Amino acid sequence: MNRKSNFIHLMAATALIVFGQSGRADPISIVGLNVSMNEAQIKNELVERGFSCSEDSSSNLICEKASEPSDSSGNNTSGMNEYEAMAALFGQIGKALGGSIAQDNQVGVSWAQADAVESIEVGCDVVGTCNYPLEQAAQMLVNSVNVDTLQSRPKQQPDATGLESITVSRYCGTGVDGDLICIESSLTGDGTGPIYLYRENFGRSKPSFK
Repeated sequence: MNRKSNFIHLMAATALIVFGQSGRADPISIVGLNVSMNEAQIKNELVERGFSCSEDSSSNLICEKASEPSDSSGNNTSGMNEYEAMAALFGQIGKALGGSIAQDNQVGVSWAQADAVESIEVGCDVVGTCNYPLEQAAQMLVNSVNVDTLQSRPKQQPDATGLESITVSRYCGTGVDGDLICIESSLTGDGTGPIYLYRENFGRSKPSFK
């Protein structure tokens, strides 16, 4: 092999190492958002996608499509009969007890500290997965984001009454930088609920046992 050929192979290998590693080290991203972004970056990204944003009473950032406003209480039950309205209210209570801050058509962001994301919640309507079985939606997620695999990781949370505990099916996977993504079933178990991005160990120095 001549010197020119050696040089080409060396450059190709270097490019694979540099660009391959930098690509793999990107945070997990959903609808253009990831846990490394600050509030201004998140708002700009969502506004460009047609969302409007405001803060709730807990200073969480809540964003939804500007063309689909909800009432200020988040309890949009117009056009429902009494049973449907009650079921919707209990569903919202159940979500809140489980740590959810956004409705199906919203994106919610909570903060670990000033301008540092703790979690990003993306409603199933935002990405179009509400009516898909959880396992199928989880596989579509693996095919679309930079995480190698999602594993079953059910969680316990209070039911809508707050008196009983229910098990919510969930699949989660960890990114190479320590951030975590999870996709959950709906509270009824029929279809898919929110997708969550968690800061987890993102940005922390990795342990070394050498």
